[in-house]
Amino acid sequence: MIHFFRKYGFLVLSISFASLFVLFYQFVFHQDYSNEIKTFQKDFNFTTHKLHDFLATKKSEIEKFGLDSITQQNTNDPFYFHVYKSDSLVYWNTNQLPLARFSDLHYPAKGVVHLQNGWYYSDIMTSGNTVLAASFLIKKDYQYENKNLRNDFNPEFVIPFKGSIVLEKENAYPIYKAGQFIFALYPFEVQPIPSSSSDLLLAFLLLAISFALLTIHQQTKRLRNSLYWLIPILIFGIRFISLKGNWFSFLEETTAFQPTLYASSEWFPNFGEFLINCILLLYLCEIVSWKVNRFIDSTRKTIRNWHTVAFLVMYFVGLIFSIFIADIYRGLVENASIPLEVNKLFSLNFYSFLAMISMGILFYGYYQWMRTSIKALHKSISKTSWLLLIWMLSSAIYLIVDLNVRNSMLVLSFWPLLINLLIFIEISKFKNKQPFTYGVIVLFIFSVYVSMNLQEYYDIKEKQERELYANQLASDQDITTEVEYTNLAPKLQTDNYLQKLIKFPDRVGVSEFKDAMERKFFHGFWERYDVDFFLFNSNNEAIVNYKNVSRSRLNFLESIISKHSATSEIDSNIFFIKDFTSQYSYIIRQPIYGQDSVRSLLFCGLKSKRIPEKIGFPKLLLSSNAKVFEPLEEYSIAKYYNGKLVSRNGKFSYPSRDAGLTKNISTISGYFNSDGYNHYLLRRTERDSIVLSRQNHSTIQFFTSFSYLFSFYGLFLLIPIYIRSKKTSNSVRSLTLAVRIQIVLIGLVFVALVAFGWGSGLFVRNQYQAYTNELIRERIHSVEIDLKQQLGEVEELSVAKQGDFLEYALRNLSSVFVTDINLYDRNGFLLASSRPKVYNIGLISEQMNRLALNQLKHNKKSEFFHQEKIGNLDYLSGYVPFYGSDGNLLAYLNLQHFGQQKGFEDQIQEFLVAIMNVFILLLALSIIVTVFVSTWVTSPLRILQQNFAKVQLGKYNQPIEYAASDEIGILVKEYNQKLEELAYAAQQLAQNERESAWREMAKQVAHEIKNPLTPMKLSLQQLQRVFDPSDPHSKEKIDKVASSIIGQIDALAKIANEFSNFAKMPKAQEVNLDLIPLIEGVLVVFSQEVAIDLRLETSLKQCWIHADKDLMLRVFNNLIKNAIQAIPAEREGKITVKITSTEASWLIAIEDNGKGIPAELHTKLFVPYFTTKSTGTGLGLAMVKQIIEMHRGKIWFESDTAGTTFWIEISKTI
Repeated sequence: MIHFFRKYGFLVLSISFASLFVLFYQFVFHQDYSNEIKTFQKDFNFTTHKLHDFLATKKSEIEKFGLDSITQQNTNDPFYFHVYKSDSLVYWNTNQLPLARFSDLHYPAKGVVHLQNGWYYSDIMTSGNTVLAASFLIKKDYQYENKNLRNDFNPEFVIPFKGSIVLEKENAYPIYKAGQFIFALYPFEVQPIPSSSSDLLLAFLLLAISFALLTIHQQTKRLRNSLYWLIPILIFGIRFISLKGNWFSFLEETTAFQPTLYASSEWFPNFGEFLINCILLLYLCEIVSWKVNRFIDSTRKTIRNWHTVAFLVMYFVGLIFSIFIADIYRGLVENASIPLEVNKLFSLNFYSFLAMISMGILFYGYYQWMRTSIKALHKSISKTSWLLLIWMLSSAIYLIVDLNVRNSMLVLSFWPLLINLLIFIEISKFKNKQPFTYGVIVLFIFSVYVSMNLQEYYDIKEKQERELYANQLASDQDITTEVEYTNLAPKLQTDNYLQKLIKFPDRVGVSEFKDAMERKFFHGFWERYDVDFFLFNSNNEAIVNYKNVSRSRLNFLESIISKHSATSEIDSNIFFIKDFTSQYSYIIRQPIYGQDSVRSLLFCGLKSKRIPEKIGFPKLLLSSNAKVFEPLEEYSIAKYYNGKLVSRNGKFSYPSRDAGLTKNISTISGYFNSDGYNHYLLRRTERDSIVLSRQNHSTIQFFTSFSYLFSFYGLFLLIPIYIRSKKTSNSVRSLTLAVRIQIVLIGLVFVALVAFGWGSGLFVRNQYQAYTNELIRERIHSVEIDLKQQLGEVEELSVAKQGDFLEYALRNLSSVFVTDINLYDRNGFLLASSRPKVYNIGLISEQMNRLALNQLKHNKKSEFFHQEKIGNLDYLSGYVPFYGSDGNLLAYLNLQHFGQQKGFEDQIQEFLVAIMNVFILLLALSIIVTVFVSTWVTSPLRILQQNFAKVQLGKYNQPIEYAASDEIGILVKEYNQKLEELAYAAQQLAQNERESAWREMAKQVAHEIKNPLTPMKLSLQQLQRVFDPSDPHSKEKIDKVASSIIGQIDALAKIANEFSNFAKMPKAQEVNLDLIPLIEGVLVVFSQEVAIDLRLETSLKQCWIHADKDLMLRVFNNLIKNAIQAIPAEREGKITVKITSTEASWLIAIEDNGKGIPAELHTKLFVPYFTTKSTGTGLGLAMVKQIIEMHRGKIWFESDTAGTTFWIEISKTI
C-alpha cells in the first residue's frame, strides 16, 4: 500500500480533488431546492408549534400572577413577545419589531405579517381585553441594503438561496400550515455565490490541477527526450486553447473568476486564470530544471560549446522572467481590488493570501530556473573569473533595460542581481549544499523586495485614485441633479400633500415632514443627498418648524442664495452653492401655489453624502444609491474658496487660508509634503481649490510589512525543510546543535511575544471598555444638564406638547457631543430623537430596550450601559433617568455610542495591529539574529568537528588555535593535549602493528613456502634412492623430478609475487576513466574462455570516474573470476553486471547464479589470507577492497543459495 501511494499518490489526490470540485460545483449551482424547502417546511411547522406553546405558557402565567409578573423579568425569551391592553402596547421584550404604540391592522395579527423591516410569523391569544402576541422572524426586508442591513432569511432556517417572500403560489415554493397556504418562497433568478463556496471551488480546482501536473511530471521522468518535451508542449497548447476558448466561463459567477477582482490582459483575464498560469509557470520551471540537472549530472565528458551557449541563453531568459515577475507584482496592485497592504492585517482576506502565495510561487520558479542555469554554467565554465564576468555584464544590461525602458526604481532593480550573485556563491563555495543561513538570506532579500514593491505600487495607485477623487470632489455641481429636479418639480407643484399642508399648517412635525418628502419625492436618485426641507407661507412664516423655536431660516437661506450661489442654466429655481456654505451643494427654491393661488415657498437644501457624516448612524442610513466614497475616510479633505477654508474633514489641521498650506512651496497644483502628510492640491479655478491629504508612510510600516512577509514565506519554507528531514532522518536527535539553539531561542521569543500580545490585548480591551463607559457617562450627564436648562420648569413631557422642541434640542446636542441621543417617556416610548429616520423607516421600534427599561424603572439603577444591535451593527448604548427641576422622573435619556465607538474601535484595532506588527517584527528579527548568533556560537564547535574529521592515526594532526579561555577554550586545550597523546599512542601502536604484521606475514609466508618445499624434498629423496647412473631410464627419472621441482619453484614465485603485490600496492595513477568500455572488455575476455552467459545491463551511455585503470581492471578481473568459479558445473552459468546512477555516485552490481556464500563466512570474506578454495592465497578480495577504498568507494555483498551479488559504490567525476 505504501509503495502504491508513493507511485500513484499524486494521481489519487488529483482525482480526489477533481471529484470534490465537480460534486461541490453541482451542489452550489443546482437550481432544484425541493429538498431544502421540505426541510424548511418541517422546521417552520416545528417553530410555529413552539411559538404556540410559548404563547400559551405566557398567557397562563399572566392569568395566574398578573402582568407585573413578566414586566420585571430579564429573561432571554426564544420569541418576540408583546402585550396589548385595550389596544395599547403595555409590554414588549424586544425593540426589533417596528410597532406603533397602539394596535392597528398590521399588528397584532395571526399568520404572516409584513412590517417595515421584515416578514414575521405571529400568533395571538386573548384574555379579556388583553391581547398577547408572539412572533419570530422569517426574513429581513429593509427598505434598502448596505453592509449592516442585509435582507437575509432567519439564520435558524437553512435556506440555500437568496429570494423574497410572496403571497401567491405561482412560480414559487408554497409553505403550508395545517394544510392551509400561508406564504411562498420565491428564489431570485440570479443567485449570488457565497464567498465561502467560491473559495472552496477555487481551492479544489487549483489542488486538482497542481496534483495532476505533479503526476504528469512524476510519470514523464522515465520518457525519452522527444516524448518528455512533447507532454509539456501539449499541456501548454491545451492551456492556450482554454484561454482563447474561455473554458472556465462556467465559473464566472464565482469571485475569483470575476474581472472586478483582478484582470490585466487576455492572458490574465481574472484571478482564477492568473493562479492557474502561475502553477503552469512553476511546472515549466520545474521540468526544465529537472531535465537540465539530470543532463549535467549524467554527462561526464567535456561539455560542448553549444551546450554553454544554451546555458547562457537559459540564464538570460531567467533575467527576462524576473522582469515579467515584476510586472505581475505590479499588476496585482494596480489591476486588482485585492487588499495587499500587509501591515493592515485585518483588511486582508482569502485572496490576499492567495496573491502572496502566487508571488512566492513565481519567485520560487525564478529561483529554480536561475539556480539550474548557473549550476550548468559553473559546470561548463569552471573558471570563477569568467562566471563573475558573466554576472557583471548581465547585471549591467539588466539595469540599463530596467531603469531606462521600464523606469523602475533603482533599489527594486537590484533584487534579481543579488539573488543571482548568491546562487553563484552558493554553487561555487558550498558545492550545492545550501546551508540554512544562505536560505535565510535569500528569504530576507525576497521579503524586502516584495515589501518595497507593494509599497511603491500602492503609492502609485493611491495617488492615481486620489487625483480621481479630487476631480470628483472639486465641484458638487452635477448636471444630472439639475435635470432630475426639472422632472420632479411639476410633481411638487401639484401634489395634494403639500397643498393640504399649506392650507392646514401645524399638522405635522419637522421629522414627519422630512420623512414624508423623502418617501413621496426624494428617493432613489436623491438618496445621494441629505435633504433639508423648509416650507414658508405667503407671509414668509415657517409652516413646518420646531415648536417653541421662533427662529426662521428664510432670511438665512435667501442670504446664501444671494451671496454664495450660482443660478442653474437649466432651472432658475436651482442654485449651486459655490463655496459649500452650511455644507450645502444645492439649494432649491420652489414656489408652490395653492388652490387659491396663494404663493408659498419650498426650500430644499441638498448636502452631498459623498463624504459620510461622522455623527451617529451615518453608514446605517446609506443605501447603494448614496454614492459614498468610502475610501475617503482614509483622507483628510479641505476645500478653499477665494483662498478661505470653507470645509474640512479628517484629522489634519488645515490653515484657514490656503496660502498657509503652501507657504515656502512653489506648488500651484500637485503633490507636496507638509507636517507629516502628503497633500494633493487641485486648483479647479482661481477661486476653487481642494486638498486631499494622507499621512506619510513611516519606516515602521515598511519593517512591519517585511516582517509579515518574512514570517509568512518562512512558514512555507518549513514545508520543504520538513520533507527533506523526513527523507534523511525521522529522529529529533539528528538535528544539529545550531538548529536546536535556533529552535529554542525562536521558541522562547515566540512564547514571550504571544504572552505579551495576549496580555496587552486583554488590558487594552478592558481599558477601552472602561474608557468608553466613562466617556458615555460624562456625555450623557452633560446632555442631561443641558437639556434640563432648556426645558426649565416642565413637569410633564409628551410628544404632543414638546415633541418638536425636544427633537430640535436633541439635534443640537447631537451636533455638540457627536453622537445620537434619544429620549423615552416613563413608560419606555420614544419622545424625541436626534436621528428620527432610524425609527421612521422601521429599523427598530419606538420602544425602549426592555433590559434597560427594567434596570432603570424596576431595579432603580441610576445608569445602565450595554450592547445593542440594529441589523448587523453592534454599538454601546447608555441610559440614565431624566429628572425635572422638582426631582420628579420625566423620562429616560439614551445616548448611542456608535459614531465615536467606530473611531475607538478603529483605534483599538490599530493598537492591536501595532502589537501584532511589533510581535511579527521582533519574531522576524529574532529568527535572523538567532540564525547568525547560533552560527557564531557553534562556529568553534564546527572547527572542532572539522579537525576531528581530519584526525588520522600515524600522521601529523594540526592543533587548534583558540585564544579564548571559555568552555570551548578548555575543550580545545584538552583536544590538543589528546592529540599529543594520540600521536605517541599511534606511534607505539604502529610499531606494534608492524611487528605483529611481520610476525603474521612471516608465519603465513613460512606456511605457504613450506607446502611446496615438502614435495620438493620428497622428490629429491626419491631420486637419491632410485638414481642409477647405468640405468638407461635415469635421464627420464631426472627430468621428471626436475619438472616437478620447477613447478614447485614456480608456485613459490607466484606466492612471493602475490604477497609482494598485497604488501606494496602501487600508487594509483588516477585519470578520467569510463567504466562501461572497461567492464565490456573484461567480459569479452572471459566470455572467450568459459561457456557462461556474461552480460552488461545499463541505461547509461557513459560512466566516468577518477581512477587508476590497471587497478580497476584488477578489481573486475578478480570479481568476475570469483563469480565464474562460484557457479557449479551442473548449472547454466549467468553473470550480469549492472550499473545505475545515484545523485553523487555510481552503483555497480556483479550478480552470479552460483552456489552462494555460507552465512558463517560472511564476516571473513574480505580478511587477508582467508580463502574457501583449495588453491589460492585468500588475498584477492582483500586486494579488491583495498583498491576500492583507495578510490574513496565502498564494496559489500549479498548472498544466498541462488547466487551472490557484489556491490561497488564509487564517486562520480567532480
